[in-house]
Amino acid sequence: MRVGGASLAGTVFHDADDDGSQGGGELGIGGVSIALQGCVAGLDGVLDTAALPMDGNAVPTCAGDDQYVIRTAVTDGNGQYAFSGLPAGRYRVTEAQPAGYVDGARAVGTSGGTANARGVVPSVVTDIVLVTDAVATGYDFGEIRQAVVTVAKRAEVASGAKVSVGQTLTYTVEVTVAEAPTRGVVTLTDTLGQGLELVPGSFTTPAGGTCNAAGQVVTCELAAGAAEGTHAFTYQAKVTRGATTSVNNQVAPGGTDEPRCTSAQSCRTTHVVTGGGITPVPVNAPWALAALSLLLGGLAYRRRQR
Repeated sequence: MRVGGASLAGTVFHDADDDGSQGGGELGIGGVSIALQGCVAGLDGVLDTAALPMDGNAVPTCAGDDQYVIRTAVTDGNGQYAFSGLPAGRYRVTEAQPAGYVDGARAVGTSGGTANARGVVPSVVTDIVLVTDAVATGYDFGEIRQAVVTVAKRAEVASGAKVSVGQTLTYTVEVTVAEAPTRGVVTLTDTLGQGLELVPGSFTTPAGGTCNAAGQVVTCELAAGAAEGTHAFTYQAKVTRGATTSVNNQVAPGGTDEPRCTSAQSCRTTHVVTGGGITPVPVNAPWALAALSLLLGGLAYRRRQR
């Protein structure tokens, strides 16, 4: 590999305020892979390559007798990386997206270049032209900490217990935000099963939360930017005579923050119904047989009186 006197450096950091520059308290991110690829002049001393691809996954093709160059680095504990001993040429720097972060801003440093669009990964700054002995700095990559959003649902009376027709159940859906505020709206869609009827006006919502209902579907939303912590929604439903052996419902979370239920059963409730309006009576129940006997006896007595 040819060696020269140019260098290129930058930092990968947690851009907590998402302003594209590393401020006080915004820590670097270590262990991030950085690739530097480029084309340098061949034996004729002329750089023939006019442009490098913006796609960080595409291998550059060098023009004329230009020679292809590739180097790799991993950011240190402060999020910093550096390449030295570079020949003059045209380069592209590519950052592998670090786990647990959402793509943020990228900065074009002191030797120029063109950055790809935010949200496109991997992050790239291309067509960086390094002259002999250039010291290029400021090729930084800001990253946004990804919120971890979990959802759980509970009921009073507790799920699995027995309920009766006419009884009111109170449901609580908790959205827990960790690591960072949410980037988008968290949507909770709860379908009330047969035999459940929403109690009008029973919604209570956290700051930034709304709920509405259409038929048996309850939809609640938590606004983007929700702070770390637990955000609780509550509403009530009455067990109707349309209930059979059980009443069930399940909330489905959605949104750009990829909210998920804490477990397979944590977003679902079910209750066994007693005393339902259409619950069949067992024909061999002792009280049913006694009632039938009294009914038949009464009919026989009326016939005798005639």
